[in-house]
Amino acid sequence: MAITGELTKNGKNYVGFIASLALDFDVEFVPNKVENPVEGKDYPTWIVMGKTPRGRNIQVGAGWSRVSEAKNDYIDFHFTVGDKRYQMNAVQMPNSKADLVIIPYAQKRKK
Repeated sequence: MAITGELTKNGKNYVGFIASLALDFDVEFVPNKVENPVEGKDYPTWIVMGKTPRGRNIQVGAGWSRVSEAKNDYIDFHFTVGDKRYQMNAVQMPNSKADLVIIPYAQKRKK
């Protein structure tokens, strides 16, 4: 299933949407505030919030800020809808009005 979306910077958060033929909901990426972090643990940088059909905010996933081999910032994230988990990336795209565009997760190619 093709999934896409867009995120726009809004203060410290990113707001936007995730959509496909079967999904269409608003999301907000909120900075994760970790209390009492354990040294060496890889905590998510972002909490992914979605809106229910009735407008309630719920956590649907988490994301990690990363830097690509080409030195571009992006967010590696996942979200869950029902019993299905989706792995995605939010990346900078030339000629996009959005700050980040949501694309399917791309695994690193083996050389």
